[in-house]
Amino acid sequence: MSSYGNTPQDQGRQRPVERYAGEFLNEPSMSAPQPIPDVKGKRPTPARKAAHETPSATPTGQQMGGPGPAVRQDWPQPGTVPPGIQPDWSQQYAAQPGMQQGWSQQYAAQPGMQQGWSQQYAAQPGMQQGWSQQYAAQPGAQQGWSQQYPAQPGVQQGWSQQYAAQPGMQQGWSQQYPAQPSPPQTGATQPLPQQTPGSTGWPAGGDYVPPAPPPEKGGNGGGNGNWWKLALLAVVLVAVVVGAVCGGITLSQSNAEYEQVTAYNDRFCEGVYVDGIHLGGMTQAEAIAAVEAHAQEQMAAWSISLTYGGQLIRRITAQDLGMTVNVHDALAEAWEQGHGSSDVSERKAAMDALLENPYHGYTAMPSGDTSTINRILNELAAPVYRKPQNATVTFDPEAHAYPFEYTAEVYGTYLDVVPIKQQIYAMVDTMESGSIELTPQSIAPAVTEADLRAARSLRGSAKTVISTVSTEARTANIQRAFQLINGTVIKPGGTFSFNGVVGARSEKNGFYKAIEYAYGEEREGYGGGVCQASTTVYLAAVRSAMTITHREPHSDKVNYTEYGLDATVNLDGKKIDLTFKNTTSSDVYVMAYLVRENNRWVCKVDVYGEALPEGVTYDLVAETVEVLPAPVDPEYVKDETGTKVVYVDDPPVQKRAASDGYIVETFIVQYLNGAEVSRTYVARDTYKAKAQQFYVGVQEREW
Repeated sequence: MSSYGNTPQDQGRQRPVERYAGEFLNEPSMSAPQPIPDVKGKRPTPARKAAHETPSATPTGQQMGGPGPAVRQDWPQPGTVPPGIQPDWSQQYAAQPGMQQGWSQQYAAQPGMQQGWSQQYAAQPGMQQGWSQQYAAQPGAQQGWSQQYPAQPGVQQGWSQQYAAQPGMQQGWSQQYPAQPSPPQTGATQPLPQQTPGSTGWPAGGDYVPPAPPPEKGGNGGGNGNWWKLALLAVVLVAVVVGAVCGGITLSQSNAEYEQVTAYNDRFCEGVYVDGIHLGGMTQAEAIAAVEAHAQEQMAAWSISLTYGGQLIRRITAQDLGMTVNVHDALAEAWEQGHGSSDVSERKAAMDALLENPYHGYTAMPSGDTSTINRILNELAAPVYRKPQNATVTFDPEAHAYPFEYTAEVYGTYLDVVPIKQQIYAMVDTMESGSIELTPQSIAPAVTEADLRAARSLRGSAKTVISTVSTEARTANIQRAFQLINGTVIKPGGTFSFNGVVGARSEKNGFYKAIEYAYGEEREGYGGGVCQASTTVYLAAVRSAMTITHREPHSDKVNYTEYGLDATVNLDGKKIDLTFKNTTSSDVYVMAYLVRENNRWVCKVDVYGEALPEGVTYDLVAETVEVLPAPVDPEYVKDETGTKVVYVDDPPVQKRAASDGYIVETFIVQYLNGAEVSRTYVARDTYKAKAQQFYVGVQEREW
């Protein structure tokens, strides 16, 4: 890296911009490198001004081997200038004793040398300021020699770049043609020109002002012989002045831009905001403090109130959650705005763009211990929870009007913490304060009273009237059968069996002897009358849409129902049963009892279970298919007991009248709101015709 000096070549260059390369917030210091000092056109500080005005420690023109050290101590580190030193000296090498300000980087000058030597080659003794870069000047030469060819003794300041000047030449010669010698100088050595305002070089205004040439004297060659050279020199000087003026303007603009950009090397650019805070002009430490303070202020003011019924139950604060905010990423991104390039022009363009379209950044969402939220909500949820209670039902078969009693269900309650937690998280993320009303949720029971009632609807019922001629024993047998049937519960898919439920018709089982139909004849037996009970159950089962699996008719018409609607049962001898199946999804309850209606006993059977569809009812309908005529000839039956007729010569006593027979078909008919909608065939029953019968006596009369 070459030293940035005050030569005209340096003035045309753009100053480099050093970008702070330390990791943001991870370095012990957040200061950016200081800008390169002594920018042309910038007002010098008192220290800089004193350095410019301090006389040289070594007399002008002092030769090698002269007096001892008079050079200022404490040479600068890279990028800085200690007090008393003039600007823009190189970074890496200290000058030797007796040297003045402004030495180059790589090679030390020899004792007695003055200001402004070149970079790579040491000048020879007696040389003055401003020698070129690659070739050493000859003794006696003055300031401003060119780069590639050595100047001859006695040549003054300002020679061109490519051709060496001849002895005696004056200051400011052109680039391509050598100047003519001037008269030799006499007296003391000329003072070393300084690049201060008003002297040669780059003044404070930025315009290059070459030194005035000395008066022309007579001598070797005279003035007339070199007139063309002087004219050429004048042209060259005009070109140099014009170039210097243009270069000065450009340099002035570059320096102004440089100062504007480097002023923010260690500060945030204007138009940069984080969390609504303008960071322009702040150092990184100041920005961290401002943003963290704002975040702390927000967190201190933040809270969530948990209420129930409008009453405060619990308040959650940032302190409860151990809430913190990480500002690193947001500030690191904000720092990149206007600092993202090492080029001055690019940085200046980025900074100007921020003034038109400010940058807005935001810190990361606060973080904290969310388990605290879980713990708080669980603490609040525990007392809220109440287990639901199912509705219950009791079945009382003796309550004939309605055999069920219900206990209503109880809904449970619980606090659903999931949506509350999500709402709290959202308010934490946005730092939004507010209140949340805790609303317990209901827990529905598995079984409600409505469910129980729907499953205990009256599906169907049937009645048969007990004959007035029915004996007390027969009526008692019906009552006993109903006692055994009443309260029977048929599970879904279960089958009801009359014989299975009632059991043996015996004295032991509570039955009495009474007239009964058996094999087409009336006879006395235990349980006489139970067929009226079975018939009533059959009719109720059909009307309840139970599936009849077995049923048989009587051999003759019975006086408590019509043909085709009866159902006989028997356990002695031939086994005859009445069975049906519960094909619903609910229990079926069978109620059977005797009631008094119009001073007569009535058999009643009710079937409860899953409600039938609205408006739907069922009934059993019999239709006579054929009438079978009664026989003409009567039949005679001996009265072995002599109850009706004793002697053979007594007139016969009628046992029964002649009756026609019938063939009957039965159907289950479905009604909807009283109108038939379907008809299902059930059975075809035949009831035989019967001849008239008479009792006759069996004893001979003794005369």
